[in-house]
Formats: sequence, C-alpha cells, structure tokens
Amino acid sequence: MIRTCCSLCLALALGSAPAPPAQAQDGPLPYDVSVRVEFGAGAESPELVDMIRFYLQNEVDARRCMRSAVLLDEGQIPETELLARVRLSNLEEENEHLISIAQQVANPDPSAKQMYVARFEADVEIELIALSSRLLIRQAHFHSSISRQPRTLVEDAAEAVRVEAVEQIVRQARRELCKSPKKLDKLIRRALDPPAAD
Repeated sequence: MIRTCCSLCLALALGSAPAPPAQAQDGPLPYDVSVRVEFGAGAESPELVDMIRFYLQNEVDARRCMRSAVLLDEGQIPETELLARVRLSNLEEENEHLISIAQQVANPDPSAKQMYVARFEADVEIELIALSSRLLIRQAHFHSSISRQPRTLVEDAAEAVRVEAVEQIVRQARRELCKSPKKLDKLIRRALDPPAAD
C-alpha cells in the first residue's frame, strides 16, 4: 500500500495596491490576482503542485473572471492587488489492493494486476485576500474524494484518479473565487479601500 500524507501551509506576502478602479462592467473584473499553491516543509509533492498549476493556468485562460492572473512560483512575492490561496491539507493518495501481492504473482491472468482501487483524498481551502489591507474577501472549504479501479489492463488508475481530482479542485476553486461577480466586485472594492478605524 502506498500512502502519502501531507499538509499545506501558505504564507501571505504583502504587496502594494493602487486605488480601487471604477466599478466593473460586464466581462472580467478590473483586478489583477496572484494565485499560490504550495505544500509545507517535510511534505512536499512537487509533481502535484505542478499539475495543479498547469490545470489552473488552463482554467484561468479559458474562463477569465479577473483582468489578469499570475501563478506564483515558490517564494515569489505577489505584485497584484489580490492574492488567491489554494491550500490542500490532509492529503492521502493510496492504492488499496483487493488481492495480495502473492496472489497477483501466482495468478497468470493479466487482469489480476489490476485488482486494486486507487484513492485520492484532500481537504481544500480557497481564500481571496486584498494584499494592501490583509482583509479576507472570500473563503471556501471543500473535500475532494476520488476513487476507482483501473478501467483497462494498461491504465494507471492512481494517475487517472489524481488527474480527475486536480481537475475537480481547479474547477471548484475557480467557481468559488469567481461566483456572483457584481457582489464580488463590491467586496473587493471595500477590502482595497476599507473605512478608517474610529
């Protein structure tokens, strides 16, 4: 059984923001957002981070809701008004074998080697933050859970499940960050120019 457990700790870096722009019309909102996906020390999964970044870029390019989006490299300081944080925790990837390794070796049927269930589990937190004020604009939590057996004799079910889970996470992240654009625009403007404390 292969099991990987890791948690994600993301650090918020400060940036300067210009004065809030005029209220958005139809189309992308007039803001620039940096997107950060990062795993904590001692529990890195560079391949998974790269995969999420790749699918995020495709999703951002296909369904823009902001003027521009920048995917941050590790340690890169955001230079935009907004920061979107994608945090994964309680990540587990495993192959649960339905028959023993000895049975697989003894069984001449090639399908015996496909007698396993690949699983992917992760808790995902999405945050949208105004960097100038550190105010949280939007936050969402959800759980990603995908599992299945190989569908062909040559399929790597673990890889297929990982891809499916990443696609699900990216779609849900975009949905949470971009829903209700008119309301979102008001929330962003308020966070970028909060009222002075009494």
